Amino acid sequence: LKSPRMGENWKDFAAGVAGGTAGILVGQPLDVLRVRLQTQLLGHHKHYGGIFAGMREMLRTEGISVFFRGIGPPIASLAAMNSLLFGSYGSLRRCLQAPDEPTTMRTVFLAGSGAGVVCCLVNTPTELVKCRMQVYLEGEELKTRSMKATVQKILRHSGSIGLFEGFWITVLRDAPSFGVYFVVYETLCRAWSAGSAGGTPGHLTWREFGALSVAGGIAGVAAWGSIYPIDVLKTCYQTRDRPIAYGALARELHRGGGWRVWTMGLGATLARAFPLNAATFAVYELALHYLN
Repeated sequence: LKSPRMGENWKDFAAGVAGGTAGILVGQPLDVLRVRLQTQLLGHHKHYGGIFAGMREMLRTEGISVFFRGIGPPIASLAAMNSLLFGSYGSLRRCLQAPDEPTTMRTVFLAGSGAGVVCCLVNTPTELVKCRMQVYLEGEELKTRSMKATVQKILRHSGSIGLFEGFWITVLRDAPSFGVYFVVYETLCRAWSAGSAGGTPGHLTWREFGALSVAGGIAGVAAWGSIYPIDVLKTCYQTRDRPIAYGALARELHRGGGWRVWTMGLGATLARAFPLNAATFAVYELALHYLN
């Protein structure tokens, strides 16, 4: 069982865009809930009792459309994100290893971490706009939470540099998480290779297809679980109206909720991570198969 080829040609890129779109559509409802649970202490909205209570309350007060709020920025930036992620990962992986040597997990982790840093150039403004669209402010009209209105508000208050608010905390989250993601995915692909049915080049057996999907799902869960407290801090930082130092915000959150604050929304996040990443790799492989 081989892991997907990274950045070899336009087919990889096109398949990556298709897989990324599928992942976003599958994971968006729980992503909205994740952001809501993480920002409860900031007073944006009422406290939710948990995953199911939160979903019921959001559905009752805001309708089914709430679960796809903020989907515009990730979809709009998907092409750039995939080109940066797969392109930089492949390039760094080739730079860090000799042509005839096997790839070590150290190389995979460093290449994944480097790719995560590069992706922050797109990921920071994307998540800033998405998170601000997803939080609910009492008395706020729905039209003020559109992607256009959110971007205009940020530009009006802080200029173009405001779109990169939270850049360094995003780097602190994405560098290790992408490293973990690629290491776990590569490890599982190698571990399951002995049991693979072994299809021919350009052909994907159902056994390989299922294994790649499961490997992607497990890798996504491991990556999110490894950096979740940092993600809580990043979300709260990017949804605040007033700037604050990272350390001061961390102390404020800890005073308000104790250690529990760092796991708010963790269940929704992990429940979202597996199907999102499994769908991403499943559609990626299917698209690549049909393009070939």
